[in-house]
Amino acid sequence: SINLYDKVPRALAVARGIKPVPVRWVNVNKGDRLTWKLRCRLVGKELKAKTKETLLAHQLFSAMPPWEIVKALFSLLVSDGIETENNEDLEIGVFDISRAHFMPKVKRELYIELPPEDLEESDGDVVGRLNRNMYGFRDASSGWQEDWQDLLKSEGYNVGIANPALFYNPDRKSRGGVHGDDFYVLGGKSAIDHMAATLASKYSMRESHRLGFGPHCVDEASVLNRVVHLGKDDSGRKFVQIEPDARHIELILK
Repeated sequence: SINLYDKVPRALAVARGIKPVPVRWVNVNKGDRLTWKLRCRLVGKELKAKTKETLLAHQLFSAMPPWEIVKALFSLLVSDGIETENNEDLEIGVFDISRAHFMPKVKRELYIELPPEDLEESDGDVVGRLNRNMYGFRDASSGWQEDWQDLLKSEGYNVGIANPALFYNPDRKSRGGVHGDDFYVLGGKSAIDHMAATLASKYSMRESHRLGFGPHCVDEASVLNRVVHLGKDDSGRKFVQIEPDARHIELILK
């Protein structure tokens, strides 16, 4: 549905001097041993030795915000005096982009061996010429970072200098960070709604949670495998509680 690759004769790749990259399925349980959350991805098997002379260092990585950044967003959520658009109450929107590395257009000429599920006898000797980036290619994560940065910049966001996984919109008074394919955005309701519309305009996106104290928000959610709970004490003071990652607990006990 996203037009990941076109089938072309293998002779075309041979003539261009580009060897098709093998692919494989990778299955990962993102849940725990009791509650499975299985994710399956078709990935390329591009090796470091094949690209060490062609890709620069900054093309091999994407920035990642530390967990402390996400904690800082929740700290601001329960703090007084934080300015918002239209003086709205603060909220945190959590957005998940589906198949993020498949979203950007490919910048190199790349070919893959086709998976058995997409080979038919009538195809002949064919390979796939990539139209988009693909998991398993060494510049896929940096390509994804560049793609979402361009989208946010077009909507008035500034990208962090010390850490390019962070962003801030001075007009909408919203800020946040991107952890892989997850967006964490702090701001008023209007700002969070605008971010949802911005991401949905280009990507397959779902809003995982809207955390806050408003009637349309939830006060508990799983965030980066931690359980986050919002509340108020007897005096009405807001607080946030964060439980550790259950999978880490299992590993420590083991």
